Amino acid sequence: MWRLFGTQKSALVSAMGSAVTKQFSSLTPTAHQYHLSSSRSLLMAAASASLFVLYRRYSSTHKSLKFNQSDIVLVTGCDSGIGYSAAKHCHKLGFSVVASVIDLHSAGANSLRNLDDKSMSIIKLDLKKSSDIGSCVEHVRGLIARNSEYRLHAIINNAGIMIFGELEWQVEDMIRDQIQVNLLGPILLTKSFMPLLRKYQGRVINVSSHCALEALPGLPSYCASKSGLQAFNNSLRVECAKYGVAVISLIPGSFFDQTKILSQQPQHASKMYEEMSAECKEFYGEYFHVYHSYLEAVSSLQRNNETVREIEDENLYKNFTDALTSSNPKALYKNSPWYYEAHHLLFKILPTSWRDHLVVKFMRMPKFEVSAS
Repeated sequence: MWRLFGTQKSALVSAMGSAVTKQFSSLTPTAHQYHLSSSRSLLMAAASASLFVLYRRYSSTHKSLKFNQSDIVLVTGCDSGIGYSAAKHCHKLGFSVVASVIDLHSAGANSLRNLDDKSMSIIKLDLKKSSDIGSCVEHVRGLIARNSEYRLHAIINNAGIMIFGELEWQVEDMIRDQIQVNLLGPILLTKSFMPLLRKYQGRVINVSSHCALEALPGLPSYCASKSGLQAFNNSLRVECAKYGVAVISLIPGSFFDQTKILSQQPQHASKMYEEMSAECKEFYGEYFHVYHSYLEAVSSLQRNNETVREIEDENLYKNFTDALTSSNPKALYKNSPWYYEAHHLLFKILPTSWRDHLVVKFMRMPKFEVSAS
């Protein structure tokens, strides 16, 4: 997601070089030699472990499951973006797809409906409503009841809400909605489908985020919800393994220019300001407006694009395909360019103060300046 903030690869390389230089410049020759010796040992151990893992992975037979239109895949959040793209991809693979949308007349819903295919059904699902979750389960049960060959193969928990804004700015409904749609909704939906998942030994694919690995300022509730989803995934994976139910986490990557996840950001900003106390307005001053003006460039692109389109990223679809069809799927699929991996590594090994400084530089958000008054 760092592309939103204009992250430059050269800036990351420079930061890495600076960090290494500072670390070694503070060492005495003896300490330097010891550090190098320890580093070599760690690298050799890591390399040996990596080779062993690769050997085990590729020495075992990798098989793809046989599937057809009798295999149902439920995908949530198909109005646009990743959900819409995943639904079309599953349809192309030959699955029967149940695509849930928040708006039955959205561009994504209409596009999927225009496929005019019995193997694609569109339903309304608001994850904040227990009644909608119940209706979703009954819809899938109905498909199976009408055709004895049908079975539930997978649910893809993709639907999500992202709202930018510092914690004090966000109103209670915004915080609740992000937690409910991104975390509580998938938990309750998965729980409701457990009898079918156990019966058909299906799989659960939770669409996570890089924010689950590294929390970012300006997204406190979103990061909390995605971190929670990742923890839920890891717990459920072990819990369900004995039933033959695979639980998979999929981190898709950053597609701000191809989704509509920030299209409502101006409305959110207006509501934040309307409900902000007089003291907060005085304290934050122009910073609040500059902050949201900065985000306007991205959200305006998403609002102005009325058409819905499939995300263009080959690795994303490879990961979805493997997660859906492999007889031995990975626990985690992560779509990351090298500089994502590099900054994740840096954040793990650097002191917290350095880590926080790099996050601020990478995000390139407007700076807060204390008012002269």
